[in-house]
Amino acid sequence: MTVITSESAHVSLLPLSLHLVVTIVDDIAFFRATHTFWNNSSHDLDRAAFTFPLPAGCAVSDFGCDFGHRGRFRSITSKVQAREDARFAFEQSAQAKRPTGLLEQNSTEVFTATIGNIAGHARLRTYLTYFGYLRSTLLQKGSTSRDLTLTIPSSIAKRYGVPPPQFQGSGQALRPFLTEYNIHVYHLAQPTFTSNKKIRWEWDSSGGSWLVNYVRMHSPPGDFELCIRTASSSGEGQAFFEATNGTLGHQFAMMITIPPKQIANTKPRAEESDIIFLADRSGSMQDKIGALKKAMNVFLKGLPTERRFNIWCFGSSNNSMWRTSVEYNAQTLKAAENEVSSWSANMGGTELLEALRALDRSLSSTSMVDIIVLTDGQVWDLDSTVGFVKERTEATRGRMRFFALGIGTEVSHGLVEGIAKYGGGYSEVIQGTNPTIYAERLNAMLGAAKVNHISSIQVEVDGRLLSQSTNAFEVVEWNHDGDPIPPATLSSPADLSKIGGFTRTRLFLMYDAVSSPLIDTTPREVCIKEVDPLGFESSIARIQVIRMPNDGVANFIHKAAARALLGDLEFRESWIQMHPGAPDAGSHQEISLTRRHGVHLGCTWGLVSKWTSFFIQVGSGR
Repeated sequence: MTVITSESAHVSLLPLSLHLVVTIVDDIAFFRATHTFWNNSSHDLDRAAFTFPLPAGCAVSDFGCDFGHRGRFRSITSKVQAREDARFAFEQSAQAKRPTGLLEQNSTEVFTATIGNIAGHARLRTYLTYFGYLRSTLLQKGSTSRDLTLTIPSSIAKRYGVPPPQFQGSGQALRPFLTEYNIHVYHLAQPTFTSNKKIRWEWDSSGGSWLVNYVRMHSPPGDFELCIRTASSSGEGQAFFEATNGTLGHQFAMMITIPPKQIANTKPRAEESDIIFLADRSGSMQDKIGALKKAMNVFLKGLPTERRFNIWCFGSSNNSMWRTSVEYNAQTLKAAENEVSSWSANMGGTELLEALRALDRSLSSTSMVDIIVLTDGQVWDLDSTVGFVKERTEATRGRMRFFALGIGTEVSHGLVEGIAKYGGGYSEVIQGTNPTIYAERLNAMLGAAKVNHISSIQVEVDGRLLSQSTNAFEVVEWNHDGDPIPPATLSSPADLSKIGGFTRTRLFLMYDAVSSPLIDTTPREVCIKEVDPLGFESSIARIQVIRMPNDGVANFIHKAAARALLGDLEFRESWIQMHPGAPDAGSHQEISLTRRHGVHLGCTWGLVSKWTSFFIQVGSGR
């Protein structure tokens, strides 16, 4: 966390504590974070900003502040507005000397809260509510357990390398402050817990949950990771349906969880495919070079004999061990092991994007290749890097796949998970704290790379097939301005052929009964099928739909669907790009249309995004 205050050197806003309550239900995590700060001066503070990381892809659904002075607190409440409108409203309130605040998204993992007009010696409490999903390790042959990982990031700059100018020069070094995490775990059978931090856990009979506690007075040295192993498998899918009422009208949403492939159930590889390792040897890997070497040795020893392979390294520059991939045999294995043993973190900066481009240029247009990136994820240009991976995966029709292994305690999960998601592959993160978990994650990654290329998922709702390319059941249209009209049924991902098979993938649908009559207002069954490269279908799961309670308050499925749709808009993977008459990429029409629908989704469902922010103003509470 970075705190930025006014230019007056004698005025500072000191962090006192962070209290985080996490509720885990199956593989969904709900967070409630409370930060407490103190203006340690008698002078009023015009404004202060603190920038902090959150789990990649999480949905921020509420933000509030309490201003404290002389033992009294005033609450300020928030509402979501278009980013420019929220910024303007904040500046107006700040200039009028009213307590106010603003929460903005800088990237999918980094957010900034700016608070205005904090009285001298006042305490400030901020509240943040968000939700996300636990990472699930790929199931192995004969597995009867399930591994879930909760990661709570605690730092920003290191995971991204040298920050751009807008993030440089104005932050304070933080003094130690109290950090407490209380994690409640529900509905997981016989869980066991391991962590890279010192934790305590116990069964809370009054609440019917496991309670995991972490407390420390410190400046956070690295991300908090909690690994949960349960006795139940995640091999089954789920489908939830939710209807809204009240001011939002009759809106409907579905969340369909598609079960991952199990390595044991995959067919033998039918085509030849190279495996290329792209290893980060930049200066930031200095304290992780041992873990990198260990991971590479595990990978090298686990390669199948029929595969060709090569090793690339990158930093400020990049190079390959061999000009082209070589056959895997005793001689090439020994040469590769000798090469890896000589590595050091001496290649300068972290130019991952240029290394990916150079590697791509070295391949033939018909190459079938699996690229495994090993990195600490310390790059700032996440969008361009993930965008390149997405473009190459699409251009090669899945012949090129990308996998990512994050190494260290401050990995950018947005980077490694984005590479895997848009590269048709799989991602893992290792911190080296548990040898068993370490080996299992490496084997899961290599196992995923051995699975055949180019298969797709088909989804049917009550026997009706969702379109693979237009994200809807219906024909799309244009309005009188020449803009494409959104399909009556929106889905995320918009292109169902992008659904991967290595993780518990979620498919979201959002629609209403009037404009989308082909879906029943209460769907009953979802059927998920896999189609192999020859067009043969195999049924993965038939799932009965569970209707969520219609309380009209939480609307969790709708908020989750809206956040997924916003993510598609942010990465230019939405219905707009899938439309048969899609605007030209990067055109004013595409940018304007994307922003308009991003603002609509964010404001309707109260979510922070690239286009929407929380504006907070004085309320009547204490």
